[in-house]
Amino acid sequence: MKRIESFILSESSHPLIFWVMVLIRGIFNYSLPLMDKTEARYAEIARIMSETQNWIVLHVDYDIPFWAKPPLSSWASALSISIFGDHEFFIRLPYLLLALVIGLFLSRYKEGTSRYLPGIFLLCLPEFYLHSGVVSTDMFLSFSIALMMLSFWEALKEESKSYWGYLFFIGLGLGLLAKGPIVAILSLPPIAIWCVISKNVKKAFKTAPWVLGVILSLTISIPWYYLVELRSPGFINYFIVGEHFERFFNSEWQGDKYGFAKQQPFGI
Repeated sequence: MKRIESFILSESSHPLIFWVMVLIRGIFNYSLPLMDKTEARYAEIARIMSETQNWIVLHVDYDIPFWAKPPLSSWASALSISIFGDHEFFIRLPYLLLALVIGLFLSRYKEGTSRYLPGIFLLCLPEFYLHSGVVSTDMFLSFSIALMMLSFWEALKEESKSYWGYLFFIGLGLGLLAKGPIVAILSLPPIAIWCVISKNVKKAFKTAPWVLGVILSLTISIPWYYLVELRSPGFINYFIVGEHFERFFNSEWQGDKYGFAKQQPFGI
């Protein structure tokens, strides 16, 4: 037992632990079939996208548009299918790679072999480890929020590079393509509260390239929203108004096409 504890605590073992955890997740991604209705649905959306080469309107079936989510995760899975094929491993590959990117990015906050420690902690989170092998929108949302949070932190440092401020808004734009306006709800209030508590409000306003940054975020995200509404009228009303407001504030809303939130208000 002491040997195991000594091995885990040893800095030299951190790279091995990190990569073994990634390898195990990869093996599961290869060997497990699509696990439930949600994962199978998103995988089918990506497969149809790859087959039809329709990269604008998501389809849950060939003649049924899918309005519930933006396309970023479906684009990634569809691209992987187009390149490698439709095996479960390749459909899930973008999510594992994205988890790897987040874990390795965190290594900048440690030195030496211990730089893998933040990534190990991240992979030890059950929900994160699970979603590194699940076809869904959540890993791309997590990446977008992580990019925003870490870029904001880096941008506030003394002698920080200017590109960190723009990466913050790139993360916002990607989040709008990953899961929609929820990216702003989950990231901006915590940042604002931290700025108030740490008395960094003025510094945040002076540091961030707000005008060009907002333009950058909108340039990344708005073209798809415009094109999908053009080709599949009703999407904006359903996704923005219905999914983000009506389903929470209108008890008589009957527009939920893909779930049953009102039957299980506390979750599944």
